[in-house]
Amino acid sequence: MERRFEKMMKNNKINWIVSIGVIIFSAFVYSIGVVLFVSEAKLLASGVSGMSLIIGRLIEESGLVNYTEAQISGIFYFVLNLPIMVLSFRKFNIKFSILSILHMVFTSLFTSILDVNVLMDIVGISSGWQIDYRLESALFSGVMCGFSTAICYLVGGSSAGIDLLAAYLSSKKQMSVGKINAIVNACIIALSIILWSDEILNALFTLAFIFINASVIDMIFVANRKVVVTIITEKGDEISDLINSNFTRGVTRIKAIGNYTKREKDFLYIACTSNEALEIADLAKQIDEHSFTSVSNAQRISGYFLNKSTK
Repeated sequence: MERRFEKMMKNNKINWIVSIGVIIFSAFVYSIGVVLFVSEAKLLASGVSGMSLIIGRLIEESGLVNYTEAQISGIFYFVLNLPIMVLSFRKFNIKFSILSILHMVFTSLFTSILDVNVLMDIVGISSGWQIDYRLESALFSGVMCGFSTAICYLVGGSSAGIDLLAAYLSSKKQMSVGKINAIVNACIIALSIILWSDEILNALFTLAFIFINASVIDMIFVANRKVVVTIITEKGDEISDLINSNFTRGVTRIKAIGNYTKREKDFLYIACTSNEALEIADLAKQIDEHSFTSVSNAQRISGYFLNKSTK
C-alpha cells in the first residue's frame, strides 16, 4: 500500500490533492468513531483531549473559576497542542505540519456537526446500545480511530496531539508509533483512575480501545519498522552502489562461496525500513535475476540509523 502511494505522489500537485483528500476522509472516519462509540459508551478520553479533560475537571471541582469542565478543557486543548505544533514545525517538514493541523481542524468540525442519532439510524443500532455493549464499542472505535491515524501517517501527516508526538519519538527511538501511542495514552488513563476511582470500569474498556487502536496503527503503518535485508549475488558492486545512491543506506559486503556451484558471490547485509526492503528486493532482482534475497525483522538496531519518514 505504501509503495503505491509513494509512486503516485511523485507529482507535487497530485501529492497535495491526494494527501488533503485522505486527511479529510481520515478526520471524518475518526469523528464517527468518537461521536458514535467513544462518547456514547462513556469511554475515557485519551491523548491531549484526555489531559485537557482531566485539567478541566480538576479546576471545575476546585471552584476557582466559574466555567464548565467542557469550557475549561477546550481552552487547555488548544494550550497543550501549541507546544506540540511548534515541535512539528521545528522538527518535521512543512507538509507534515500542515496536514496535521488540517486533520485537527476537520476533526473538530466533524465532531461538532455529526448527529449521533442520525449515525445510529444509519448503522441500525438503538439508543443505549453502546453502554450495553461497551466492549464491542471499544473494538469498533479502536479499529476506526486506528485506521484513521494510520492513513494520516501514510500520506505524510498525523492526527496531531499525541499522535504527532509519537511520530517524533518513533523517528528517534527504536519503537513503533502504535506502541508509543499506547504507552502515553495508558499513562493518561491510569492518572484518571488514580484521581477518580469510580471510573475504573470505564477505564478498563478504554484500555481495550487503546490496545486495538495501537495494533491497527502498527498493522497498517510500517514505515519505521526495522528489518535486515540479505542479498546473495554475483553483481554486488552494481547493487551496492544503487542502494547507496537511492536509499541512503549502508551496505556491508562479505565474500562468500556457494557450496553447490563453488562460485564466489557477494553477501550483502543492509539494515533498512520495511517499505524500503520491498524496493531493495525488487532492485536486486532487476540487476541480477539469479540473486537470492531474504528479509528478517530486527528487534533493535544500535548505532547510526536514519529514519526518514518525517524529514
